[in-house]
Amino acid sequence: MKNILIKWFGGKDLSELLKHSFNYLSGDFLSKGLVFITLPLFTRIMTPNDYGVLSVYNSFVSLVAIFFGFGTRGAIVRYYHEKNRDFSSFLGTTLIFLLFIFTSLFSLSFLFEKDLETYLNIPTSIVYMGLLGGAFISIFDIYKAFLQASKRSKKYAKINVVNTVGFISLAIIFILILPLQNYLSYAIAKVLMGSLVLVYCLIQFNKIAVWQADRRHLAYVVKFSIPIVFHLLSQNVLTSFDQLIINSLVGPESTGLYSVGYKVGMIQNIFVGAFMGAWSPLFYQKMNEKSFSDIHSLIKKYAKIISLSAIFLIFFSKELLLIFSTKVYYEAYKVIPYVVMGYFLFFIYSVYSGYLLYHKKNIFLAIFTILVGIFNIVMNYLLIPKWGYIAAAWTTVLSYLLLVLIHYSNVIYGVRLKGVIPLRVFGVSSLYVVIAVSLVSFQLVEVFGYRFVCFLIMVLGLFGKSILTKKNI
Repeated sequence: MKNILIKWFGGKDLSELLKHSFNYLSGDFLSKGLVFITLPLFTRIMTPNDYGVLSVYNSFVSLVAIFFGFGTRGAIVRYYHEKNRDFSSFLGTTLIFLLFIFTSLFSLSFLFEKDLETYLNIPTSIVYMGLLGGAFISIFDIYKAFLQASKRSKKYAKINVVNTVGFISLAIIFILILPLQNYLSYAIAKVLMGSLVLVYCLIQFNKIAVWQADRRHLAYVVKFSIPIVFHLLSQNVLTSFDQLIINSLVGPESTGLYSVGYKVGMIQNIFVGAFMGAWSPLFYQKMNEKSFSDIHSLIKKYAKIISLSAIFLIFFSKELLLIFSTKVYYEAYKVIPYVVMGYFLFFIYSVYSGYLLYHKKNIFLAIFTILVGIFNIVMNYLLIPKWGYIAAAWTTVLSYLLLVLIHYSNVIYGVRLKGVIPLRVFGVSSLYVVIAVSLVSFQLVEVFGYRFVCFLIMVLGLFGKSILTKKNI
């Protein structure tokens, strides 16, 4: 199947992009897909209230991982494509630097444990397991960044699957046999599997890294990563912080409903993540070669594929939610179209932010994402009390739209980079996504048959000419 699609889409570069994308996609589907497959289990053994507490824990873990990782994943990928031949020394310096970060942040957490417990509204034990979970994830991300930069997509996929299968297996076993709250058993499983992955990563690092601190490498890491930290924090605001706000303003039950709908919508992020994993090394290669026309052509073709997954998830959001949860969570289907649209815009935004990363203009990523993150927080606090958790989905879409427009304007008119992809390249794909969201949100296609027909029409609109003429997309 993979070879047939690659042959149909055509082109050596697109074939390479699709090959690695399929590896990342298969790994993500098997790893993240297992999370979705177990979603029906967790939603059946947990009330929306309990699932809300679990969602707050996961949001805290993702936030902690940003501080512990300090944005060094991007530095690893970028330095790997430098002309220097001392990557092993650079990796060793980065890991030593992270050890210093871990020690400092864990020390601070002891001072503010009561504040964290009060704000998050979770037990102290969960707070500390969240800290450990975040630390383990940050190290795992560094190893995956190395695999991504070196184009070892198959190994990347395998280790992702092993990690997820191991964690989910432990979580299910612990929930069933331990006489604890379900979310506490879940957290213990996450920490245990994280510790096993940490040991594996350290063994692999020992084969690659030179364990010595180099001031030159440290300066590179700090200079590159500090803006990325603020960039990632702002992204976290857009993807996870809204659940903390919902929990604070409305309660854990609404948080649980929103989280389930958000997770189903996140299926779109699997496609986007698979693309970005394969795209980054190829993008750097093409930029080094100044093959701008190749970049434009590849993106135009891939945008159609990303939009296809989006419109499918939007039109069949109701059916997907019933597959992944129970009727207790059914009203959360309203969240899914907006989340999917948000991740489609995230795909476009990631393309333009890639130019800033390549040219080491990271400070702009930090400034703009911080501003949009503040906008997102303010809008959530204003709209959620009046409209409920659905408002968080609206603000997510608006925030990603702002990021797209701001970053595009910046690379074209601010930094004035050459060879940037025109925004119109995404025009047709974006139009189909907007139409699909409008039809579903305004309940114009409530009957399944109508939605199925609309989906087929859009598929023909995107790929009909290529299918009929048997040409590349």
